[in-house]
Amino acid sequence: MVNIKPATVDEVSEIHALIRDSITLLCSSDHNDEPHNLDFWLGNRTPEYLEDLISDKNSKGFLCLTDSSIVGVAHIKRDGELTLCYVHPEHPGKGIGSKLLNMIESQARHWELEEIHLISTATAKSFYEHHGYIYSGETVSYLRMPGYPLKKQLISQNA
Repeated sequence: MVNIKPATVDEVSEIHALIRDSITLLCSSDHNDEPHNLDFWLGNRTPEYLEDLISDKNSKGFLCLTDSSIVGVAHIKRDGELTLCYVHPEHPGKGIGSKLLNMIESQARHWELEEIHLISTATAKSFYEHHGYIYSGETVSYLRMPGYPLKKQLISQNA
């Protein structure tokens, strides 16, 4: 059984380890196992960055837990930018990313946002497309690899 809960700065070390492992093991086709690409990407996901992100009052992060282990993390800013969505490399394909994305979308609706936007890697693009995200611009350079701007229009709960 999995539970979703808000992320806290007390969990930054575990969150950082999960993101590091996910990027290293699940996203190898993005960074091509090239150390300089991997180091650059991981350098943008430091514990200090994560602590600032989680403590930002204009954002919200969520964790997915099985028993007491963190198996996924997602984060959204109040402007609608999805900044994190990672699953532990031992748990892909188990619906954890979907549960986190649903929670992020619920938070965005709570904030009365009209859309969520993000830059996706090639590895994650099909996951987001499966959940209704569409291209919103030309491919960009993102963390030294192709980035795919995606967005999803949210339907109001009152519609």
